[in-house]
Amino acid sequence: MKKLLFISLTFITLSFAACGNGTSVKQMSAADSIRLQDSLEALKQAEQEALDILQAERAAEQASKAAAEKARK
Repeated sequence: MKKLLFISLTFITLSFAACGNGTSVKQMSAADSIRLQDSLEALKQAEQEALDILQAERAAEQASKAAAEKARK
């Protein structure tokens, strides 16, 4: 009788574990989508910051070239 009880408890425990402890697929996919969207926003922001830095460096380089040419004249 004990074995039957243990087998049934094991079956119940495994079925709860297999179901994800009440977490639905929709909830998991929504959370994944939010994380993905946040990651994409962070990447876009980092890309924009890198472009801004690159443009500032190019402007500084052009300004220094112009100053060097002006100094030569």
